Amino acid sequence: MAKSGKLRIPTILAWIVMLATIGLGLTFFIRAGLFAALVKPDTKPAKTVSSPKLIKTGKSTINGFDSDGQPYRLTAQSTLQDADNQDIVNMKFVTGILTQNDGKQLTAKALEGRYDTVAKRLQLTNQVQLAKKGDYTAIMDKAMVFLDEKRLRSDVPVFVTFDRGTISANGMEITENGKRILFFNRVKAKFRPKSTADESKQNRQE
Repeated sequence: MAKSGKLRIPTILAWIVMLATIGLGLTFFIRAGLFAALVKPDTKPAKTVSSPKLIKTGKSTINGFDSDGQPYRLTAQSTLQDADNQDIVNMKFVTGILTQNDGKQLTAKALEGRYDTVAKRLQLTNQVQLAKKGDYTAIMDKAMVFLDEKRLRSDVPVFVTFDRGTISANGMEITENGKRILFFNRVKAKFRPKSTADESKQNRQE
């Protein structure tokens, strides 16, 4: 038993010396910058989010029919379409023509438009103008046109001119096939008196 104990002590001392040597060597590698050189860097490329694929075209025309079977037409000088979502078409210098049941037409123009081909909605922005020949012209900065219903709504200031005067308001909605126009929020109207020529014109129409 005594002999076995004497053999165990040198073995333990040898292990201690070896571990201390490894520790000193590792410290030297770290200080010299060699350890960092031996470790392979992560070469995986950073994950990037690709931008949507856009399809740009020149002058375009979109034809369709509303819920009453009346035709409408949209034209634009240029369009920009998301290839991954072709339901949305962005337009520049857009003109929309809607036909009422009585055959009269509403014309909407704007510098920019965004058309949803599924919902048949046309969002107009930037110098929007709505006109019904012989009746009125409305100017606003933004409007939503529901082509299927021949309905238009704007929640921004509008200014309307017609043969008898002007109307200004902070909102407007056109419904019932273009026959009903509702102005809301701070409505101001100015009418000029009928002239003899206006009365004669009205009598001829009646």
